[in-house]
Amino acid sequence: MNYLNFFKRKKKLPKRVFLDNPYNIPIHDRKDKNNCSSHAFAVMFEFQLSDYFKERKLIDVDDLWEKQLKYGSATELGDTMEDVMKITDEYGVLFTTDSGKRGLFKPIKGIEMLK
Repeated sequence: MNYLNFFKRKKKLPKRVFLDNPYNIPIHDRKDKNNCSSHAFAVMFEFQLSDYFKERKLIDVDDLWEKQLKYGSATELGDTMEDVMKITDEYGVLFTTDSGKRGLFKPIKGIEMLK
């Protein structure tokens, strides 16, 4: 079997793709840190949590990165998405809403609202 033929595209991909952002989720600036996995996780679940609660939820990326460094396999060189999920499910990640609610999110274990 010629595997190169398997990957030939019949249609060209668009040069740009615009995604709906009804909750105005911001683009996070990771500055000089190698925590792109934290940011990818945060954006993914900010969309999910915002849709679930019907208001914007923002994940505390700094809290997540500190937990990755303290409890996980992260180093100053970065981490993997798999490890981010493990750390987040074990220790949770803080989030806030536009209306001021705070909570701890664990992907498999659920959401705990904080006072």
